[in-house]
Amino acid sequence: MSQIEIGRRAFLAVAAGLAGAARLGAQQGNFTLPPGPSGPIGIKADRPTLLMGDEAKIAGALQPGMVGNTCKRLQVRNWNTADDSFTWQVDAPAGGEFDVTALIKSKGAVLEFTCDGKKTERPVSTAWDRIDLGPLKLTKGLHEISLRAPQPAPNMEFYSLELIRPDLDRKMQKQVKDMRSDTSWMRKAKYGLQFHWTSMSAPRQGERKNYLEATRDFPAKEFAAMVNATGAGYVIITTSHAQHYFPAPIQAIDRIKPGRTAERDLVRDWIEALGAYNIKLILYYHMGHDDWRQPDGWWRATGYDPKNPQKFLANWTAITTEVGQRYGKGLAGWFFDDGCAYYPLNPDFRSLTAAAKTGNPNRVVCYNPWVLPRMTDFQDYLCGEGYEFLKFRDGLPADGTGIYTSGPHKGLQAHTNFILEGDWPHSRLNTPIRPPRYPKDQFIADMKGGIAHGVVPSVNLEIYQDGGIGEASAALMAVLGQEIEG
Repeated sequence: MSQIEIGRRAFLAVAAGLAGAARLGAQQGNFTLPPGPSGPIGIKADRPTLLMGDEAKIAGALQPGMVGNTCKRLQVRNWNTADDSFTWQVDAPAGGEFDVTALIKSKGAVLEFTCDGKKTERPVSTAWDRIDLGPLKLTKGLHEISLRAPQPAPNMEFYSLELIRPDLDRKMQKQVKDMRSDTSWMRKAKYGLQFHWTSMSAPRQGERKNYLEATRDFPAKEFAAMVNATGAGYVIITTSHAQHYFPAPIQAIDRIKPGRTAERDLVRDWIEALGAYNIKLILYYHMGHDDWRQPDGWWRATGYDPKNPQKFLANWTAITTEVGQRYGKGLAGWFFDDGCAYYPLNPDFRSLTAAAKTGNPNRVVCYNPWVLPRMTDFQDYLCGEGYEFLKFRDGLPADGTGIYTSGPHKGLQAHTNFILEGDWPHSRLNTPIRPPRYPKDQFIADMKGGIAHGVVPSVNLEIYQDGGIGEASAALMAVLGQEIEG
């Protein structure tokens, strides 16, 4: 999760003009970042067709949203004038009608959507959301599509257009309904804890152990007892994060790059230790940000390439399928961070989510959209990164059922995860975990308010390499548990 914070700072550097050399066409590692104009985009027959803002031919002062030299592709910013525009070419293998949706933030602009010279205008005033731009008829062959704002608003931001045939959309919505998992157990749990226990986790004192040693020595039973004392009903534990490692012997990872898994099956030990207290386990999984510069690093090995993502997606599916089969119903969920790395690949999210639910069709899944709207309906709950989601009520029913009925997260279980102390992981050597950043009364009141409205909070606590947590945070969570139960 701290990678997103790093991403925000990197994006500010872009906005300040400090990353001009990383603009369209810059070659890094084994793929092009950012992608830039990609030629004709073929209309897909089995999923929405994505027209990413950073894939367009851009006019004006628009700034594509790459985060350094990582896999993340964020929104295009600095959209302020009528001279700013996006243009794509699409290739339709057959004629037909398509619904067009924009993932956009615009406070009071008029948008102009043009295809082959035919213009449609639409006023848009919204925070980040999925906005219907109406129907589009295409004949077989090449077409030019453009988007601009003849009446702009300050600080507009744009992520993508989605094109989909109405009949395919209806079919996919039925598939979504059939695949959705029941999230009522999350609401009954009231709240959970989140831990970024990774290869970068620091001990209380001294030098950190390497990841394999730390995995071997992790006290799973003591950890579970500590979680139980906080009153949490589930735990989200990070597997891979900034560096790609996994605390169990997963062959699909070993086939990609040996040395990234552990001999001990710590995930199994977590499931059994937490299960003794009826506490469920959700695994946080990230594709990793390490080694992208190295010719023999994880990036090259896993095959991540925005132009040709098939190898990467096959490897990802093999990993999640094996993990799902291995743990079955013992694994209650997945938390896939950085949806902005998955979405631009235009993957078949139905297939990805089906793989993630292998061994347990009731397993809950999310793809973190950060501040953006939901990136697919083939998921069950919102990541909701940030404390503010405890108070976010837009689209939530008043009865506390917790499923958004409208807005950017429509259909998803309301959920948030946020930092309680100083950071997501505890990675600084010889440094104690800070006390909670929120006053006790405010924190408890905000938690109660969110829970009453059906929001499921996951409180991120820093964790030492030995599995211990900060004393002040442990005390605060114990008080919260008593207040919630009382």
